[in-house]
Order: sequence, then structure tokens, then C-alpha cells
Amino acid sequence: MIQQHFSQIADKYHQLRTTDSELIKFIVIKMKKLKQIKAIDIGCGDGRYDALLFKYLEPKLSLTCADANCDMLGSLVKIFQVKIFPNLQR
Repeated sequence: MIQQHFSQIADKYHQLRTTDSELIKFIVIKMKKLKQIKAIDIGCGDGRYDALLFKYLEPKLSLTCADANCDMLGSLVKIFQVKIFPNLQR
């Protein structure tokens, strides 16, 4: 049932959800001094948080995005086609 729900809204998810920028600011502050960051986002959805992490932490961020819903990953791919992040894996 949950899989079906996210499959149905995957194309619109980016427009439906808001992003908590305070969380991103906290992560960026904590990781800013690191020379290299390797991370995985489990349950990445359409990657809205991942795009912000790349915005502030690229090129030292190497990120793997994982989600149980293939349609959400498909939305992530569409969104990330706008800007190419060489250190993104999905």
C-alpha cells in the first residue's frame, strides 16, 4: 500500500513536500571541515535533500542514494538530470 502511494505521487513529490533547511544547515556545519565525505541516503525519495547537500558540500561529497520505490528513484534521476553531480550513485 505504501509502495503504491509513493509510486502514484513520485512525479509530483518534489512539489508536494517542503524541505527543512535547518537540517541541511546543521549537516553542512558539522561536515564543512571534512576533506572527503562518503555517505548514503537510505530512503532518499526524489533527492531533494541530496541536491542541497551537493550544493553546499560538492566536490568533497560522494553520495549513494537508495530508496525502496523505483518510481521515486526515477524522479530523482529526472531532477538530477538538470545538474550533473559526478559523485552521485543510485
